[in-house]
Amino acid sequence: MICLEARQVSAALAAMRNKTDKNDARGIAQILRTGWYSRVHVKSDASMVNSLIPLLDARLMLYQTYLKLDNRCRAFWFNPKTIPVGRV
Repeated sequence: MICLEARQVSAALAAMRNKTDKNDARGIAQILRTGWYSRVHVKSDASMVNSLIPLLDARLMLYQTYLKLDNRCRAFWFNPKTIPVGRV
């Protein structure tokens, strides 16, 4: 399988007069036949998942901290005599 650079293919297809799916397919086939394309490296699924897990963990921690702080603020607004003390 060959992955093509989208901007290059888009520029080549923009020169066509009639923009239809059929003509786009013909244009891509012509690009492949003539060899006028740049190959693009695509990361593997495993590497994408490994780089995504820490980001999701950080997002979860931020969201949990936000919820704790939001709940403490709500508790203070409903009963302003008690100020929540402790770790957030």
